[in-house]
Amino acid sequence: MDLKLLFAAVFLFAIASAIISDASRLVIPNWVPAILAGSFFPYALVYYGCSDALLHALVAFGLLAVGTILFLRGQFGAGDVKLLAAAGLWAGPAKVIPLVVWTSLAGLALAGTIVIYWWYLGRYHEAVSTRFPMKQLAQWAKIGLCPYGIAIGAGALATVPAVFF
Repeated sequence: MDLKLLFAAVFLFAIASAIISDASRLVIPNWVPAILAGSFFPYALVYYGCSDALLHALVAFGLLAVGTILFLRGQFGAGDVKLLAAAGLWAGPAKVIPLVVWTSLAGLALAGTIVIYWWYLGRYHEAVSTRFPMKQLAQWAKIGLCPYGIAIGAGALATVPAVFF
């Protein structure tokens, strides 16, 4: 089995777990960014030099700093901050701008959907479907919450897998 394929599988599993957990429980488990960060360093030892790995780490610290500011302002959850930094570690300097752009676009789409559903609920007062997507949208709309881990995961899936292939 190709080693890059193994790292890609770990990355995809971790990101998918973050998306599913944030969508269903509004929590990104701490093991997800830990697995992402922990698997990056062996990957970097095999495929990058020390200076490239250091640049990837600087990108992650930059995203961690920005995410911490957003957390302190109440605009990001702690899990979102950790997930974004871990995704940024994999993205590195070459993919950090696409990561942020795709994450922002996915976040805009998600927030827009939640706002439209909030408006719909307020206007029509119809019973909410008990099926997963509509039930979750109703919950998020009622409490005014946007699970941004979904958008971060989408941004990571749109940009980082190119690192492996």
